[in-house]
Amino acid sequence: MFYIVDELPNISKLVENIYLVIFLTFLLTGTIWTTTKSIDRLLKKRKISVYLISTLYIVFLWTVLFLGTALFVGFDESIRNGRFEIWDTLMGYTIYRLWVYLGIGIIHGLTGGPFLTMDLNRQLK
Repeated sequence: MFYIVDELPNISKLVENIYLVIFLTFLLTGTIWTTTKSIDRLLKKRKISVYLISTLYIVFLWTVLFLGTALFVGFDESIRNGRFEIWDTLMGYTIYRLWVYLGIGIIHGLTGGPFLTMDLNRQLK
C-alpha cells in the first residue's frame, strides 16, 4: 500500500518527517476529540444507521489525514524554498494521492465500520 503512495516506510524518512508525524498525531487526536460529541448527539437525536455514521466517520478521518498531510507538506516546502507552494502541493496531492487516501479510507470504513458500530451501540445503551 505504501508503494502506491510512494511513501515506503523507513527510518531515514521517519526521522526526516518527524514533524509531520507529530503534527498528524495531534491533528487526528484533536479531530476525534472535537467530533465525538457531535456524533454522539447526532446518534441520540435522530434514528440514523450507526453503521453508516461509523463508515462515514472513518472515511472523514482519512480525508482529514489527507488534507493535513497536503497542507503541512505545502507549508514545509514553502518555508524550505522561500516561495508560496501550498496551492501547488495541494493540487499535486489532489491529483496523485487523493484517490489512494479515499480508496484506503473506504476500505477501512467498510471493514472497520462494523467494529465501530458495535462499540457505539454499546455506548448508546
